[in-house]
Amino acid sequence: MSAALDALSHRWGERFTVIEVPDEIEREAPAVDLLVEVEKGEVVIEHTVVESFHKRIFDDRLFVALAAEIERRLINELPLPGNYRVVFQSGEIRRRQDVDGIADETVVWAKETAPRLEIGDPITAPAHIAKGVLAPSGLRIRLERRPGRDGQVLAFRSIPDDLEDRRRERIAAALEKKLPKLADAAGSRRRSLLVLESDDLALGNYVDIAEATISEISKRTDSPDVVCLVETELGADVWLIKEFGAAFPDIQSPGPLPAG
Repeated sequence: MSAALDALSHRWGERFTVIEVPDEIEREAPAVDLLVEVEKGEVVIEHTVVESFHKRIFDDRLFVALAAEIERRLINELPLPGNYRVVFQSGEIRRRQDVDGIADETVVWAKETAPRLEIGDPITAPAHIAKGVLAPSGLRIRLERRPGRDGQVLAFRSIPDDLEDRRRERIAAALEKKLPKLADAAGSRRRSLLVLESDDLALGNYVDIAEATISEISKRTDSPDVVCLVETELGADVWLIKEFGAAFPDIQSPGPLPAG
């Protein structure tokens, strides 16, 4: 959130001074995250992390663990020449305790399947790809054999077919949770700022999130004065989605905003 305040302070030429942190004071009822003072009055601020799909952050942690185990156990274990990609569907791993069992299933299935694959090129395609369903977990899986980097095995997740719908659902849920209390705290005297945070450039960049956010905000009557996005995967890039009367894609120089 500090990155957003620094960038907006620089853009507006106003110094932000923290007055209080209401969420740490009010424990019995919903409260905004921050109240700051600027030269033109006060600004109430709410922050939330937006995911590309439900429990994406949780899915990341589980998949990192699974991918490391699969890659460790299959490196140089599948037929040469060529390298292999093991591809799973996003969001299908449910529990941390399932990771080892899924890795076992994957190793067995990959070793049985790989000898039947040809090395991928324009002539052999799609004979370099096999699809299956692991047992007993039921996870959908794909194995690809590619030329070069002999013996290497990498695990990936595919992009959900309904990714845009899932993103809108997550953003709509975040707005429903955050905007009513932001509007209540702002009233008629204060400006309101919603700070969205994302660390998922692969599945959701500024344009993707801005389009979904403006679409969902347009359905509501409690739109904040300003909405910005902080992309944290490669640092802290701040973008404007809504700035008072202007909204994506019609904001002049929306970002990344220079810091103060």
